[in-house]
Amino acid sequence: MGSLPSTPTSTATAAPRVESEKSPIPLLWLDTFVGINLAKINRGEERRDLEVTRGLRLRELVIELVKEGKLLCPMADQEEEYEAERLDSEVFAEFSRLSRGARLNHRFEIQNAQIYRAMDAFCGGTEEIVLPWGIYFYEDPVRAIQREKDRRVIVSVTAPIGSPIVQRRRSVKKEIICQTEQLRLKLTSKGQSYEAQLKLESRALGDTMVRMLTDFYSNVKSGSIDFWQWMGVSQFQEYVAHWKNLGGDPRSLHSFLISSYTTALPVVEISAQLFADLMTGNQPIMSGDSADVDQLASVIPVAQFVLTDKKMENRVKRLRIDQKWGTKVFSMSTLDGLFAELIALR
Repeated sequence: MGSLPSTPTSTATAAPRVESEKSPIPLLWLDTFVGINLAKINRGEERRDLEVTRGLRLRELVIELVKEGKLLCPMADQEEEYEAERLDSEVFAEFSRLSRGARLNHRFEIQNAQIYRAMDAFCGGTEEIVLPWGIYFYEDPVRAIQREKDRRVIVSVTAPIGSPIVQRRRSVKKEIICQTEQLRLKLTSKGQSYEAQLKLESRALGDTMVRMLTDFYSNVKSGSIDFWQWMGVSQFQEYVAHWKNLGGDPRSLHSFLISSYTTALPVVEISAQLFADLMTGNQPIMSGDSADVDQLASVIPVAQFVLTDKKMENRVKRLRIDQKWGTKVFSMSTLDGLFAELIALR
């Protein structure tokens, strides 16, 4: 890929204005822990009385409002967090009851949709990027809910614990947690600032693309490529193809991916902000942190309401991400505020 100096012709001269459309029906996104807690309550496992009362109240309100067409509570690609774990089918069932068929696109599909629109805007000389609410959904959520109305059975298909995919995910997740925590310790020991780390995180997508594609083509030449490496670069190869279709030189793609046309996209900007805060903070990296960042970066721009854990709620509010994207963020400690919002939708 070289130094990637050239760029396609564009009349754009300033950083773009990015607008992400909100769901036309109020959307509530629930963290994975909510489904896990509801599954445990449903099983009768020991929980605090207040936790049980609040969990059942939340389930009741959401199901009521979704049935009446006043709220969306779509499933996301969170199966990866609980697949082949204890209660996996029960957790899937809880999210299925709450969503009633509505489903968000996989986070990579959401990222791709935003990247392609940014490419189109840049190459077209447009200083505005509009992200339609529909790009966040697998299909029209209202139509999906209508189709699921008469279904009596919830079908859950999960991979067995010993499957190669599950083992691979677990291995990668464990490695990422370990490497990320080691890097956090290194950064905090040298006093890395949030602002400095944010600059690095903002260009991570472009830098990762160059590194992975360089390694991939080197291994192709040596005949040592494997399935997992091919899967890892497939998304970037699609970026190259779209860029070329717009008349762009592949060597300039890196420059575009670290430009404001990419870093201003919510999926990139929010992820960079949250990771920069994690990497320069004093709290150890936990197993769910990376997944939480990916999910929040995908759903905050389209959702009116988000229920996450307390640490992420505080982080999002401190960085004013909720204010920028017009999303009200809650945790279990501020659940009464979410209840008030949901009751107002009745």
